[in-house]
Amino acid sequence: MADVCSERIIGAEVYLSVGDTIFEAMGDVSIDPTKTEREAAATAGGKAVVTEKSKPAKFSCDFANISGARDPMILWQARCGVDVTVVEKGRNVRHLFTNCTIVGTPQINLSSGVVSGMEGVTDSYNKTE
Repeated sequence: MADVCSERIIGAEVYLSVGDTIFEAMGDVSIDPTKTEREAAATAGGKAVVTEKSKPAKFSCDFANISGARDPMILWQARCGVDVTVVEKGRNVRHLFTNCTIVGTPQINLSSGVVSGMEGVTDSYNKTE
C-alpha cells in the first residue's frame, strides 16, 4: 500500500540495500526503470517515425566512501548476480534490481569521500509500494 503522503512527497531519503547491508548514497540517485528506449526520426518526406530497442533497467548514484562491510567497492567486487534494492524511505517505495550487474568505472575522491562511476543494470526490475 502506498504511503498516505506519497501524492505530496515526491522526493525522499534514499539508500541502497543488498541483503542486510546498507550502502549510503551521496547526492542524486537516479533509476531508469524501462527496458526499452524510443528514438524519433523522420523520413526523407518528413513523416515522423519511431524506432524502439531493448536496453537494461538501471540505477546510478554516487556513494559515501564508508569502510568495512558498507564499502561501496564491495558492490564492484561482486560484479554480477547482486540483488539491489533502492529504497525511498520517506515514501515507502522499493525499486528491486534483481540479479543486477555492476558496471562503469569507479573513482574514489579522497578529499570529498565520494565513490562515483558505478551503475547497476538488470533485465529484472520491479517496484513495490
